[in-house]
Amino acid sequence: QKYKERTAELKSAIERLAILKFRLLEKTLLVILNRESGELRLIYIQEPEYGLKKTNRRISPFYRSYAPECLVTKIDGNGHGKNLLVLCENRVMSVLALAHFHEKKGEYSRDISHVYTPYSPQIHDPAIIAEGKKYLSQKIQSAMESLREKRVPSRAYLGESVHWKFSSNFIEAIIINEHMDHDEFISAMAEEELRASNGGGVAQYPSSNRSAITPLVEKVFTVLGANMERAYIFSVSKARACCFAQFIQSTFRFVQKEYPEAKLPENFFAVMRNHTSAIEAMILLFDHDLSQFTPRARELCESSQELLEDCLAVSYNGGVNRLNAVIKTYDENWDLQKAVRKGKRFLKKGLTNETNIYIQKIRAIRKFEK
Repeated sequence: QKYKERTAELKSAIERLAILKFRLLEKTLLVILNRESGELRLIYIQEPEYGLKKTNRRISPFYRSYAPECLVTKIDGNGHGKNLLVLCENRVMSVLALAHFHEKKGEYSRDISHVYTPYSPQIHDPAIIAEGKKYLSQKIQSAMESLREKRVPSRAYLGESVHWKFSSNFIEAIIINEHMDHDEFISAMAEEELRASNGGGVAQYPSSNRSAITPLVEKVFTVLGANMERAYIFSVSKARACCFAQFIQSTFRFVQKEYPEAKLPENFFAVMRNHTSAIEAMILLFDHDLSQFTPRARELCESSQELLEDCLAVSYNGGVNRLNAVIKTYDENWDLQKAVRKGKRFLKKGLTNETNIYIQKIRAIRKFEK
């Protein structure tokens, strides 16, 4: 709590430092903590220079640090979410916050929203994880309550309200899924299989409910606990899916048009960067997708709660039309089929590699939550 309060003070100081335009040109400001001494300090860094455009290789793997005693390099991630390793006098420092300053129309942005706490192992702490889980639960409940008060009618269950049809655990699992790295998940599952083949690996995971996926789930809760309402508001995928709910603009406009009773604001980014309204949009999309399931798809998917959640997860990631097509072709074995693609053409109907991993993730998260 002490560091949290002090970090808040330093975030305000970052705004004031933005007036030093000549010093902050294309630089990133870091709030770092020495856990041994408890010292908090500010340093600023500059992105590594890039080499040839064709290779896009960096000339140096290290950021230019304006604190000579500190060495800074990136472990993974991009933008505000990058995981930085900071060594000052051979001590690993915890990055509590970073801030980007950008030139826009001749002026520098001093918006406090540019300040963010990226994930790092140094802040992977049980107290922060608990805060993140509590925060997400509260936002999901707020979204459901908001839809209840608006009495938004369900398109999937005629004559009923949309707000209570989808469990909070499922919504939580989708959000975790959206912000869990595919490659990290594949590595975690490979580790899980290796441990199982070697007899369980009890020494590494002494708690009975811990598995290889546990650190990945806790990573999402860590980001939520450290950033609260700012968590993931800068996240943009290669497909231009934005922010907390990972919506693209066309999907949002469609949901907004189909559910005028929800009274979602016009501004796409305002909705997606507000966690409560973003979750409302997610719930509405689940409801609409379910209403578009073919009779056979709906019969099959609603045969159990877990299967319904699998179907909705596939629809959320790959689209309701693909789900309907795969079930039409393969019926009960739909989730075992992988699409075969050549260029832009699909030679075999099935789940794309991305969606196949997505459904595996939702099942692993559900197992973890149990």
